[in-house]
Order: sequence, then C-alpha cells, then structure tokens
Amino acid sequence: MVEPYRGDFGPLPELGGAVVDVATGATSGRYCFDPRRARWWPDGSGFGFLCFVSNSEMVVGQARLQGERVEVEQAYLLRGVQARPGGMSWFIYPQDWAPDGRRLLVSAHSPPVPPDTATPAPAAGETEGELYVFDARSGAVQLVFSAPGRVRGEWSPRGDRIAVARLLGFDARLRAQGAEVVIIRADGSEPVVVRGPEGEDLYFDLACHAPLWMRCWSPDGSMLIVKGARTALTLGALYVVRADGTGLRQVSQDGMAFAGWSPDGRAVLVTAPTGDIYDWDILLLSPDGGAPRRVGRGLAPAWSPDGRSVAYDSGPCIERSVARFDVATGRSTALSGPLGALIQLAWSPRGDVIAVSVIARPETSAVYLVQADGSGVRKLPVGPSWLLWSPRGTHLLVAPYVGDHCVYD
Repeated sequence: MVEPYRGDFGPLPELGGAVVDVATGATSGRYCFDPRRARWWPDGSGFGFLCFVSNSEMVVGQARLQGERVEVEQAYLLRGVQARPGGMSWFIYPQDWAPDGRRLLVSAHSPPVPPDTATPAPAAGETEGELYVFDARSGAVQLVFSAPGRVRGEWSPRGDRIAVARLLGFDARLRAQGAEVVIIRADGSEPVVVRGPEGEDLYFDLACHAPLWMRCWSPDGSMLIVKGARTALTLGALYVVRADGTGLRQVSQDGMAFAGWSPDGRAVLVTAPTGDIYDWDILLLSPDGGAPRRVGRGLAPAWSPDGRSVAYDSGPCIERSVARFDVATGRSTALSGPLGALIQLAWSPRGDVIAVSVIARPETSAVYLVQADGSGVRKLPVGPSWLLWSPRGTHLLVAPYVGDHCVYD
C-alpha cells in the first residue's frame, strides 16, 4: 500500500543523518536520512532516501540540496498489505536504489503462518517472496519477481537489469536449503536462472547485502559475482557469470569473501580468514584465473576510483591505521598513524581523499579525511558515522554509528 507521507523529517536529535560539506565541515542539520539506505542522484544535487524503516512500513522519498539546507521534494509511506484477515502484514524491506536515485527495489515476503491456523503454508517453502520496483518520484509500484522463499535484489550499473537472489532457507550450519540467482530485465521480463555446478546452489555473497558499498555487478554491468551455497552461505567459493547468465566460472577457493570489483572489472578483491575476526588476508584475484596477489592484512579494503590503488586498514583492532597498496608495484605505504577502531573506509570519487570513520576515545572518535598521497589527516566535526560520498566528492551524507567495536578500557 502506498500513500503520500506528510509527517516530519527533522531536524532530529543527535541520531539523525546530516549532509556535510567536506571543504568547510558545515552540516545541514539532523534528519531521518541514513546513508546506508540512500542514493545520490548522478549530478549530486540531491538523493533518494528512506526513513523510519520497520519490517512492515517505510518512508521513501527524494531530497534536494539547497545551499546548506536539505529540502524534501516528495515522500511516500509504503506499508505491507495484510496477508490474511486478522493476520500479520507482509514484511517489506528496502533492497537497492537504481543508479538514477529514483527507483527503489523493495522485497516483500509473507509472514509465518500461525500453527493453529487452517491456512496452509506455501507448498514450496515457508514464505512467498516478491520483488517490486517503486518509483519515488511518481509513487508507481511494479511487481517484477515472485517466487517461493525470500528474495534480494541488486540493480545493474546501467539500471537495465536486476540480479535476484532467492533463498528458501538454511540449516543450523548455514547450508542453503534451496537457493538460486536469477537475472531479469528492469521490468521483470526475460528471467534467466544462473546454473551452478552440479550439486551447488548459488546466492549473493553476504558483502553484497549492502549494495551501496559493495556491488555484485561488475562496474560495466557485463558480469556478476555469486557465491556457492552448498557448504555454507559464508564459506562457499566465489564464481563470476556473464550478465546473460552464461559462462559461469569459479574464481576463488571456499572460505573467501568478496570485497569489491576493480573499476575496470579486471580484478576482484577478496578477503580470506586468518583466525582473527578483525584481521583477514586481503588478496587480488583475476576473474580469468591465475595466482592471487597479496595486498596485506586488514578488514575493509577499498579500490581507488582509478583502480591503481587499494586502501585498507591495518594494525590492532582498536588502533587501526590506513595504508595504500600500489597495484602496479605491489608496495604498501602508510597514510596515517593509529586512528581507532574502524567503522568504515570510503574513497572520495575524485580519489584524492579517503574518509575514515572510527571509534576511539571520546575526544578522538570521529570521521577523518586522510589524504591519499599521505600528506595529512584532517578531522571533521562529526562523530563516528556511516558514510556516503556525493558523486562529485563535495559532500558526505552521514548518520551516527551506534554500537560497540573492539573493546576500550
């Protein structure tokens, strides 16, 4: 169910989101926006946003920057419809904004059937899953996929295709009890099931569950990375497949986690466990095969926009510093001293600055701008936050990080 939303968006208390001018440090005030669920428009003049998200409703809208103010252009309240008279509503979840920042993928699945009801559960699974495209400017809704199980979706970089991951469930060891990846057109037509090796179900890597920061699609939309779910959703091998669902090939061993495509699509970053949950081996792999190259040890590697470098965190969990790996020479250079426990590391689209969000002691917990050439570090007047750069690298959309990370005395 969709209806216009006429409630308040802020300013809110400290837990609200804000837009930060990285040159001056000026902020727009606090609003309900969350960078983990936002998408800048391609020209950087505004963004699609979500607010007040629960498992049965959400507010979806469009906001524009007006100087240092944020102006909401329109917003809608989305609610899951009631599954049966007197019963629970369908659960709805935001999935991914299209590259235009206007169209949002929303998944829905039917609630569990109470054991005393006469209504049978779906024959092929515990829930029915659906995927919709919601236009945040017009309010139009289109069903593009429906099948038993729970579904996730990710837009291709051109916005013409959608990769859908469907999961019927998993056991106590996280082995899939039925999973598949389907590639569809943006209108839901021409579905193609990606076929895995015999006995192997395929699913999205868990890193791609936050598609604004980690995308399964290659940058040009020609390939998709998927994960084997035969052993466990977190332990299967990684595969690449063409956008038409053909040419599946394995690119990693079991146990490696996807960490990002290079901007030219010729290499893939992965992390491999070392026994320390905060310190993984960072490796470079070629989708065409070949021996992996070691980058270093850390938790959150990220490609530079030109693909020539990889930034990563290193050091003890509570004293992470930032380093840069040169892909051509294979050498790493320290860019900062110890900053704190890392929340997020994000390159500016211009490639000159890396935004680093850390938790440390009260006086040093903040967002820092680390110069990519190692020439300096600047602290922004913002506490530990989730981060999303604007397309031109002039602003950061931030929202406070809430939670613990490592342990401080």
